[in-house]
Amino acid sequence: MTPLLGNSITSSFVVAYAVSPSLANFLSSLVAGAVVLAVIGGALAFISNTDRVQRN
Repeated sequence: MTPLLGNSITSSFVVAYAVSPSLANFLSSLVAGAVVLAVIGGALAFISNTDRVQRN
């Protein structure tokens, strides 16, 4: 493989995976929101299992 061909293949991969800053921020906010929802869900599951209500 010639260096010219290798560089063109590498640069096409870089262009294919390039994302705009706004798209990167949007995806980061989706991940952050999913983490927050997972923590809230885990806390609710933990509290509901440990704090049982005694009914007569």
